[in-house]
Amino acid sequence: HGHTAAVHDALTRVPGSFDETVAGIRNAVALKAPALDLGVNVTVATQNVGHLPAIADLAYDLGVRKLNLQLVTPFGRAGLRVVPPMAHAVESVREVLDRNAGRMTVHVVNAQPCLFPAGYAGNVAGDYQKVGRTMVFVTEEEVNLFGYLASRRVRRAECIECARSVLCEGFFDFTEEGEPDAPES
Repeated sequence: HGHTAAVHDALTRVPGSFDETVAGIRNAVALKAPALDLGVNVTVATQNVGHLPAIADLAYDLGVRKLNLQLVTPFGRAGLRVVPPMAHAVESVREVLDRNAGRMTVHVVNAQPCLFPAGYAGNVAGDYQKVGRTMVFVTEEEVNLFGYLASRRVRRAECIECARSVLCEGFFDFTEEGEPDAPES
């Protein structure tokens, strides 16, 4: 979740997790079969939003050719304090998309299509891809990811006239602050 130990470890709250993550990525790249699609997921949070281009460069330098930039979703510790201003997140994500076009595959996960111009439509991954996924929360409760996320989305006034609303489930509702000790989403 960061291009340096300071950024990554602060986000994960686990000292040394950056070094372990980099070592794991190096091992996965070295041992993967040529046909294997290997990617890295990065949650776009307040603490790392300004570092996304550097994080993408690090991933590329480590041999990763697929990057998923995931906007924060409302579960785990993910409350309002970790959600970056949307305009800043979109600007930083677009910089990564523009700089890496043709170099690596970059997908934006959990984003509303209206946040990105039509030219980025192939990069924005909708929730419909989560229909068949089940998660187990730290409480050991098993939930369908699509259903859970749908229950945490709201439609805003601007959604009424949006041409892309048929492709979008709405915006996440972060009215409740996240749990302090739950894992980061």
